[in-house]
Amino acid sequence: MSANRILTLALLFLLWSILPASAVAQAPPGGVIVSYPAAEPQEDSMALSVFFTVVDTEGRPISRPGIETVTIQLLGGSSPPIPASYADPQTPFFIALVLDASGSMANVMPKVREAAQQAIDNAPTSARVAVIKFNDLSIDDQLRPIQNFTNDLVLVKGAINAIEAEPNAPTCLYNAAYKTIELLDEATQNPQERQAIILFTDGKDERADGSPCSQWKYDDVINRATRALPITPIHTIGLCADALCSNIKKEELRSMAKETAAFSASGSQENLGQLFGEIMEGLNSQLVAKASVYPRQGINQAVLSVKLRDADAPLTTTFSFFSDRDYNAPPPPVTAQITSLIYDGETDTYTVALSVTSPENLQKVVVEVWDEKGGTQVPPRPGIRQPGGRHAVRAARQGAGRRAGIQLPGQSGG
Repeated sequence: MSANRILTLALLFLLWSILPASAVAQAPPGGVIVSYPAAEPQEDSMALSVFFTVVDTEGRPISRPGIETVTIQLLGGSSPPIPASYADPQTPFFIALVLDASGSMANVMPKVREAAQQAIDNAPTSARVAVIKFNDLSIDDQLRPIQNFTNDLVLVKGAINAIEAEPNAPTCLYNAAYKTIELLDEATQNPQERQAIILFTDGKDERADGSPCSQWKYDDVINRATRALPITPIHTIGLCADALCSNIKKEELRSMAKETAAFSASGSQENLGQLFGEIMEGLNSQLVAKASVYPRQGINQAVLSVKLRDADAPLTTTFSFFSDRDYNAPPPPVTAQITSLIYDGETDTYTVALSVTSPENLQKVVVEVWDEKGGTQVPPRPGIRQPGGRHAVRAARQGAGRRAGIQLPGQSGG
């Protein structure tokens, strides 16, 4: 192999390595993430709204996945899959933008502000954004947003622009995350109101001497975010100082996002815009599936199935929701189909075989005979009140061009 060809291959590999994720072909659909289900009691059923995102095999959100059908099925019983409608959510979306303002952020803060403001330009139309900076934050301190939740993005961008790093300040990451969850719980009152945290950091939860900064721990944050339904998704962004991201706990940030049904991104300051943009794209890719269900009292398990137009098998995931009482599902409709119609010339009768669904709900079967030539109905026979038995229908004459049908009083028939 010539030196020029080796150089060309090396250059191509280098260019591929530095391409942003948006320039690389997106991986095929790989799964579906339920952010949370909102359950609202109705008189006879429960209205279930399931907020979800379709992701590719790399875990990145897919904005327009090409959905064919969506179903919801309750587990632990004989409930069939229920068709669900799906659409872009229109309900308020409370987003807390939590930015690290510790001492190590001094040199990179201008780029962080720029990237965060660009992301806000692409926030969901229903977004209510709060801006929070954190560094030295005690468990007893009150979390004071620079800007509380508002749909005025000019105010949001102004608050971002006001953030400055504080010299020698530590990184109390867990305390900030925990208190932000509490802030969101206070701000959202309606089950349909959505929550999200975008948590940015360039460090670990520690002080300058390496000791922990927060009184709360990682597990405390996860438990607080997931202890009640709906959970609070914590989307994480980690700023790496070197190729190994040795300055942050990269896997912990990923885990924090995964355990709260959220997304995670990490990289260098050169692609900060891409990192913030990827998280905002995830928020914009959220959809909502709606259906009326009939759960039992307590915690219910269900399966969300999303069938894409270009996929053979649906994407599925399980989720849980709470019901304060039992709901009795209506009985399934009775349907019937004639599976065979046999004429006996000796007795001048037809034997009709029926296939019936939900026979326990069947009261009576009426067999009707119509004269196709004349378009008139032959006087009906008495209704059959023992569907499990064997019955014959007498024909007026063979070859008269007549057809048999069935009627299920009070039910659907065929």
